Amino acid sequence: MPSNKKLIKCILSALDEKRKHKRRHRRRHTNKSRTRSRSPTRRLSTPSSDTTEPKSRTPSPDRERLEDIPPEVHDNPNTDTTEMEPINPYKEDLDMEYEEPQPYNGQIHKDIKLNHILTNGLTKEERDTITKKHSVPDNCTFLDAPLLNPEVKAVLTESSKLRDHGIEVSQKQVGLATSIIAKCMTELITTEETNKKRILANLADAAKLLANTHFYQTQTRVKLISPLLDKNLNQILSKTKRDSFLYGENLPELLKNLKQMQQVAAQLKKPNPAQSNTRPNSNNPKRPRQGNRNGPPPKTNMKTRGGPRKNNHPTNQQHPRWKQHSERAYQQGRHRNAPANR
Repeated sequence: MPSNKKLIKCILSALDEKRKHKRRHRRRHTNKSRTRSRSPTRRLSTPSSDTTEPKSRTPSPDRERLEDIPPEVHDNPNTDTTEMEPINPYKEDLDMEYEEPQPYNGQIHKDIKLNHILTNGLTKEERDTITKKHSVPDNCTFLDAPLLNPEVKAVLTESSKLRDHGIEVSQKQVGLATSIIAKCMTELITTEETNKKRILANLADAAKLLANTHFYQTQTRVKLISPLLDKNLNQILSKTKRDSFLYGENLPELLKNLKQMQQVAAQLKKPNPAQSNTRPNSNNPKRPRQGNRNGPPPKTNMKTRGGPRKNNHPTNQQHPRWKQHSERAYQQGRHRNAPANR
């Protein structure tokens, strides 16, 4: 690649030189034509003698460069000659030629099966066997997850405690996997004859722990995003499995099928008679209220200042004059309870 770039730059610089040479030649030609038109008499050219030998033209360096260019590069129409940066003669000394990073590159052995762990995770038995088999080294105890202070734990809510516990479990797995890798590196450095089977088994345990941590982080993302979505979708989204997308590549198809199922269920659902009877009649619609007319204010049991007023006045039946009047009416037979034959 660098040699081709240098060659293209040389071609472009040669073409620029050729253009400049043509421009100079045109200027000279126009200047000569102007001087000829101004002169009153036409200049006669002296005939060249036959004995004079033709002058040998030395090829220009630009022409030599163009002749050295291969035809497949010279005839390529895709080469852009409009904008060209100046050539840097110290480009090789800088040593900064980097290739663009590719998202996926290389392959692992077919017997190293990590996709199952990345999509389903490790079981509790598998995780316990690996944690009992390995431990954090003595001279690097910071690989273990730090414990939460009891003073801070007493202040946190239950949801915060659960979230912190999940992060702590992930930290422990990453720390233990790093410990396994570091111990394998130590064995390769210190001992000349290493046990290849034991090192591969330990590295496999480290890879399982890291893949399980990857699975935990995926589940954490799902738990954080699912509450923000529609509740009707959670039942379907909980059954999906990740691939290159968090909820799977076939999520649009699942949503389309769900929408069709809801439409069919709405058509099959029996209408409620209570709801049909309560519908307002289109012929006699309810007249809306006009203006700011509202109902009476609600009755409250709030006590007014000074307390409620007590009614100490007796009723009509308790008044002494009412009793005299009722007795007189009874004697005269005008009372409703008076006997009829009296």
